[in-house]
Amino acid sequence: MTKKYKESPMTDLVLTIKDFHVREHLSEVMRVGRQTSEFATGEKIVFWSPDTLRLWSLQAGGPMLVALNQHSEMVGFLLATFHEAGIATLENVYVSGSFRRHGIANKLLDELERRAADANMKMIRSFGHSTNTAVSHLLTQRGYLEGALTQWYCGTPQTMNPICKEPSDKRISIRKVQPHHLRGEEYLALQESGFVYNAPGSESVTFTEWLIGSGQVTYGAFRDKRLIGLVASSIHELTNKATIERLLVDHSPATSSIIKLLLDSLLQDLATQCVSFVTAHPPIQEAEVPGLMELLELLGFEKRLIFRANTLAIDVSADLLSSDHVGDESINSVEKS
Repeated sequence: MTKKYKESPMTDLVLTIKDFHVREHLSEVMRVGRQTSEFATGEKIVFWSPDTLRLWSLQAGGPMLVALNQHSEMVGFLLATFHEAGIATLENVYVSGSFRRHGIANKLLDELERRAADANMKMIRSFGHSTNTAVSHLLTQRGYLEGALTQWYCGTPQTMNPICKEPSDKRISIRKVQPHHLRGEEYLALQESGFVYNAPGSESVTFTEWLIGSGQVTYGAFRDKRLIGLVASSIHELTNKATIERLLVDHSPATSSIIKLLLDSLLQDLATQCVSFVTAHPPIQEAEVPGLMELLELLGFEKRLIFRANTLAIDVSADLLSSDHVGDESINSVEKS
């Protein structure tokens, strides 16, 4: 940015929100993303690859927005993914330091929320560093619920360590789940009486919605044909990313073994697909599933930073563009390609 633009009074800011275009914006988004410490999930900043961003943009994997000032300079951007089950994930949001506190982040979030409603998303979720109180405060001001602190785990399915190849109880079987394999009452009984882990926001989606469509992998554990455990993951093909969304398991002496079997089967399946990394986000204070963190590390997941989850239920009847937020006094326009 030139000195002339740095000294321009912010009251003169004319802001335009546009869709990301590879030729116009890729190099700048990559430059900023690789230098922004808030995007790191561990000790190193690992941002999206150029090829991932190109594919994401070309095949509409979710909103990719840039904020431009009146000189056509990029002063902020937002990246989000949409999953067909109805969950939107805010992956990255950034505003240039000299342009902060002038409503730019709110304008980007306004557009994300509008598009999420148009796409029939049920929930928007965000993971922010536990130390990044500014983002958490911004989201709670907008009505996002502040969730639990979660431990970020990440791993590559192809390099995971199988830890429980066969069940010791020969009555137990593990198999990939399709809708006709399960009865609704079985699932509800397990959800009500068993150990339950839900990734932030995933509880807003019914199990049937997880099973419909191609963007998921689900495995069930059965003893004598009765459902005793289940694990479900979402897959976002354009970013090659999977997330363990749901884990349910019956109370029994075999609980730990069943979890191992389910996770082993899931990860072996993901290793055969175009999945570069898989994440899990167990809460750090509440042991919803006993020993889950230890099992993840035993499988080869890398323990990274602590994040705060924020979620927003989408109200499709709301006029999201009419929201009035502090700092949004700048002239604004939205351009769609």
